[in-house]
Amino acid sequence: MPTTIGNLWVPEVWLDAMREKLATRPSLFNSPVVSPNPKATQLASGPGETAVIPFWKDITDQSDEVQKEDTAPAVDNVITAGIMKAVACNRVTKNSSTALAAAVSGGEPVGEMVAQMATRRLKQRQTTLLAMLRAAFGSGAGGPNNTDGCLHALKVDRFTEAGDGAAPDHVMNVDTFINAKSLMGEMMDNLLPGRS
Repeated sequence: MPTTIGNLWVPEVWLDAMREKLATRPSLFNSPVVSPNPKATQLASGPGETAVIPFWKDITDQSDEVQKEDTAPAVDNVITAGIMKAVACNRVTKNSSTALAAAVSGGEPVGEMVAQMATRRLKQRQTTLLAMLRAAFGSGAGGPNNTDGCLHALKVDRFTEAGDGAAPDHVMNVDTFINAKSLMGEMMDNLLPGRS
């Protein structure tokens, strides 16, 4: 009886490994919406777990009184101060590989990890940023909106992902844009036009 392929051990032939396409991209961090702040970077890189940021509170909404004869105006508490506390979001990940893993796989796991590390780090930072924004504006990921967020009053919640089925109340228009922009206060001057 002749020896057939079925009687033999046939080695597998592997193609060179390729990188899987990203299912998610750190598009928020790669857009002009997020920009680096050297002072914040300096604070986050320093010692301690929190940074205290003092600020002067706005007095531009202070109303003038009607002046009356023989009546002194009331004394207003003209300027007050406040503090903000910024928490350092310390994160760490450990990746490793062995020489045997590289030898058996015929590839270089450490080199591939290093090549993907910047994108992976941006994806993780974007996840953290989105969680912070949802908490600040009081909108849970996939959950009901709530009014617990400290910036909830600044949220313009008129949008939907219903596509062509969106109601007129959910469509972007001039009034919606003006109302949203006015909530930004003096920061509205930093609003950049969108790119098509």
